[in-house]
Amino acid sequence: MSVGLLTGLWLVTVLLVWATVTYNRFVALRNGHRTAFAQIDVQIQKRHELIPSLLGAVRAGLSQERETLQWVAAARQRASDARMAAIQEPCHPFLLRQLDAADLDLSRSMADLLAVLAADPKLQGDGSVAELIATLTGTESRIGSARQAFNEAVSDYNTAVAQFPASVVATLCGFRSAPWLRAPVGAPERVPMAVAL
Repeated sequence: MSVGLLTGLWLVTVLLVWATVTYNRFVALRNGHRTAFAQIDVQIQKRHELIPSLLGAVRAGLSQERETLQWVAAARQRASDARMAAIQEPCHPFLLRQLDAADLDLSRSMADLLAVLAADPKLQGDGSVAELIATLTGTESRIGSARQAFNEAVSDYNTAVAQFPASVVATLCGFRSAPWLRAPVGAPERVPMAVAL
């Protein structure tokens, strides 16, 4: 064998090993941000399970606030539907925008409900309502932390996909940038759920 042939085989082998390692890195990073999305989903699901309990606990005391209660219930259903769609394809930009919009609507409706609860002296003394609100507040905090971890994992993945020469492997193997999970433009910061009950 000639030196040129051996050198060529060596270069091809090195290139194949590099491409394989790069491909596996993309897979690991993609799985990392999908796992991070699953952590968000766990907390969102917990919030969605807590809201009916809170609505049930305050329904009798807030019969005059039927519209607010209905708005919260409808917002929860929309957020739950958006969550179920996003679970199917957590990297789909449109589904993540829908989830963000539904989550924002739910947060706004919950802020309205909590303002009503804070103004009702009878409900302020209800220990079960206070406990549900405290649990929801903790869940909101965990959602924020999980959202940040997801966005960091997406950033790591997107950086790896965009960097040359690894971007060549990404393009050839179908790895595309993943969307971040963020509230729509103009959205206020999440209203804290803690109220003085």
